[in-house]
Amino acid sequence: MKVKILLLSFGFFCTWRANAQTYIHDINIIDVITKRVIPHQTVLIEKNIISQILPGKEVKIPSQTKVFNGEGMFLMPGMTDTHIHFFQSGGLL
Repeated sequence: MKVKILLLSFGFFCTWRANAQTYIHDINIIDVITKRVIPHQTVLIEKNIISQILPGKEVKIPSQTKVFNGEGMFLMPGMTDTHIHFFQSGGLL
């Protein structure tokens, strides 16, 4: 019986952490399409995926969530190394 309770508690803890929401509040977003900086935004991350980006004043952050202060910081899309020499294997082949 104790083992079942322990396993259920552990399973609940793992799923609770996996479904948790994370907010980055008051961060500057770099929009590479319009080539603008959009200041004071709030980013909602669910299951390790950015699900929403909203103006910081419009977001009501629920209690019991993880919040990072992004004041003075910038968020932009990931950069890719596009400098590749296809004819060089680097010793991999």
